[in-house]
Amino acid sequence: MTPLQLSILIHYRGAARDYREGDFSAPAVREAINEFVEHSKLLEYTGGGAGVNATYKLSARGEAFVDGLCALPLPEQVWVMPKLGGG
Repeated sequence: MTPLQLSILIHYRGAARDYREGDFSAPAVREAINEFVEHSKLLEYTGGGAGVNATYKLSARGEAFVDGLCALPLPEQVWVMPKLGGG
């Protein structure tokens, strides 16, 4: 899953408004929305049509996916400094 796709799903989990105010004209966004609705069923179509922007909401499956994703611990970065000198 791409960072754009993840940000779209996280947006729908935490926001009461539609992503990009329903403007999905950007090809990558339109492609992601179509994938979420038609194939993975992470989003549900809630309305729109004839001159009105389409709107979507996170499905129950999408909520479970995002909640599970957010529950994963972040990786801990450990920086190793090389030893200076001979010992």
